[in-house]
Amino acid sequence: MNLSISLDSIYLGSLCKISAILDSPFKMVLSSRIVNISKGKFDSAVSLASTEDKGKHSIETTVLGMLEEVLSGYGRQSGSRHGMSFFPFVSSDLILDFDSDIECRSVTLEIPATFRVIWGNSKCTSACGARAKLTSSMGEKTSIYVFSWEQPVPPGRHSLRVRIRMGGATLMRLAYFPVLYYFVALMAIYAGTSIGSGATVAAISASWMFMLRHLNTSELPRRACLLFYSVLISGLFLPIWGVIVFMNKYYYNEPFILGVCIFIFVAAAYSIHSIKSFEQFGILPKAVRKTWSCIVTKLESKSIS
Repeated sequence: MNLSISLDSIYLGSLCKISAILDSPFKMVLSSRIVNISKGKFDSAVSLASTEDKGKHSIETTVLGMLEEVLSGYGRQSGSRHGMSFFPFVSSDLILDFDSDIECRSVTLEIPATFRVIWGNSKCTSACGARAKLTSSMGEKTSIYVFSWEQPVPPGRHSLRVRIRMGGATLMRLAYFPVLYYFVALMAIYAGTSIGSGATVAAISASWMFMLRHLNTSELPRRACLLFYSVLISGLFLPIWGVIVFMNKYYYNEPFILGVCIFIFVAAAYSIHSIKSFEQFGILPKAVRKTWSCIVTKLESKSIS
């Protein structure tokens, strides 16, 4: 049996399609909640049986509950645990246990190209404990990951655990590049102070225009997300930075300027570290997760009240 799984999103509550086609009849038991059956039928309360069509026996079903978002767990009852709040740092564990009454050769996972599988946190294990080899194929719109065994594994309960995160291209566009652009904006504002207040205001305004365009093209899933408030706070700091460097022309204070510059570099370094941590493990540092979860909880409690 070659089991195929496809999904369009990795957010909590997303639907996943599971299908299998064979030349002979077969049965299968899934650990997830079955929402719809396109091909096949219930053989019992939990077992699916294939149906024949044009000489082929197949099962095709839509399930719910395979995705569990990889978040801190703070505020489990609130939206602070929902991946949309951490956009673009969204990651989920795809969890599926399935029983088959025939040998299994491979499990294929098809996901949109905007997402990536974290290989170190992904595995498929057969009922006898044999671990499948993972290979992949990247396409323009979708990416395919194949877990395959060298020899067909005997019938039994097989286990699939896959960690999926937002893809590298999306993170570069929404996270890495904005950090670099922000440094350019700070230097432009600093250079503008040598010309005059008008040039400083122009540099701040141009930076704000870029930030607004960045938000407009980011396809935010919701307003109360990490990206929106990161850009908002960064934008508010720009005029403060402009006032600091402009006033420094008249009231020179080297230790103060040095302290502000150190703060900026430390913040930027920690931002890069957080992004790299997410790329490697699919999760942000604990301090970021806990702080943002608390903020989202307070924001949602105010909106409800």
